[in-house]
Amino acid sequence: MHPVAQRLDHGRLPPLRDVRRNLHIRWYRCPIERERPRELVATGDSRGLIHPVGHLGLWAATGVSAFH
Repeated sequence: MHPVAQRLDHGRLPPLRDVRRNLHIRWYRCPIERERPRELVATGDSRGLIHPVGHLGLWAATGVSAFH
C-alpha cells in the first residue's frame, strides 16, 4: 500500500503548516518548440462556427425525424 494511503487509513497526517514548510513540488516541463503554444491558442472563427452549426444541425435532424 502507498505510504500516504497508509497514513490516511490511520488518520496520522502532519499539520498543514508543517506540510507547507517542507513541500517541494517536482515539476516536469515538456520539451516543446516556442511556436507550438502560439498555434494551440490561435483564435479562428471557422473553428468556433463548427460547434454551434453542428449543434443546430442535430436539432434539425431530430426535428425532421420526429416530424416524419
